[in-house]
Amino acid sequence: MFASASRPSARARLGWLAFGVALFTGGWSGQAGAVDYRFVTEQFAPFSYETQGKAAGPMTEVVEALCAAMRKSCEVQVLPWRRALDMAEAGEVNGIFSVLRSPEREAKFFITQPIVRSAYSFVAPVNAGWSYSGPASVKDRSIAVYGPSGTSAVAERILKEAGGGDIQMEVANDAMMKKLAVGRFSDKTVGFINRDVGQDLIAKQDIKGLAFVGDGAQILYGIGLSRKSMTQADADAFDAALTALKAAGTVKAILTRHALQAAD
Repeated sequence: MFASASRPSARARLGWLAFGVALFTGGWSGQAGAVDYRFVTEQFAPFSYETQGKAAGPMTEVVEALCAAMRKSCEVQVLPWRRALDMAEAGEVNGIFSVLRSPEREAKFFITQPIVRSAYSFVAPVNAGWSYSGPASVKDRSIAVYGPSGTSAVAERILKEAGGGDIQMEVANDAMMKKLAVGRFSDKTVGFINRDVGQDLIAKQDIKGLAFVGDGAQILYGIGLSRKSMTQADADAFDAALTALKAAGTVKAILTRHALQAAD
């Protein structure tokens, strides 16, 4: 005859409850129920990235400084971009970064004032003897770019203005840069990438033989606050806190420490 299982103790039941909460929250740092705002971002060095399992980088630091100034508790999680965007659009989290202002994004988010300035830039082998001087200079050339992405959309627009040329979509920015550096593309192919991302890849992955040869578009990144989980009053409060941090020099100090340019 089998012995009946004893009923778990109250302490054991509490332990299993805590374990279940941890699974449900998907690895968020901090204590459940103690967080005012949750943000998501992507692995997008040098702007945001994960270090030892925690979100880091200048945009993460700006968000943390904003929350501290507003006396709010906030958490940031690094996720694949598509998943992060889906969660933010659905209101499962409060915000997402880094975000470009566009009609498509503004339909889903309150976009803060710009925080950091960057550019989509052309890159080519140092001996290519070519530089970007406007859409006409890429006519009948091929542009290698990570995509589909916001970067590839800008590249396609430039080629359309040029009146000819083609796009070579690559699966990752580092793959594109490495192939360009070792001559895997034709002589008529140039790369297109966020300049700061490209410089970070060159430094960290020791990619040699490439040079930035002109900016195709200036870009400004901010924070997107989900219209499903935030109100206009919330957005106004974030913007007011951001204005104060800019005036105090806090935002510029953070970005300068990471060799990035403040939006203003």
